[in-house]
Amino acid sequence: SFLLVLSGTLELMYDGVHVERLVPGSSCGFLFMFARGKRDTLMVCSSDATVLVISRHLFDTMQASHPGLQQQLREGMMARVATEYQHYVRHHASTHSSPSVPARKYQ
Repeated sequence: SFLLVLSGTLELMYDGVHVERLVPGSSCGFLFMFARGKRDTLMVCSSDATVLVISRHLFDTMQASHPGLQQQLREGMMARVATEYQHYVRHHASTHSSPSVPARKYQ
């Protein structure tokens, strides 16, 4: 399942380290829903919060009955993945002074 934050604030933690603050409009868990991977983070409410939880079953039902909506959700999720990847690359680049692997040009 994944969730959408409707109100309030939640903190995403990994091994006791703050990873991300989720505010209204944020989502979490969509990658694991598609990849069916194991989550290893903890979500803690830092204020009263309301979230919408979309289970895999509900998502599959939506896909069958509303294929256009399902496509919009996927596009939004992929945009978020791209943003998170850019954030990761920038963070990694700022914390490492020299590359640990040879540079390769991708086309």
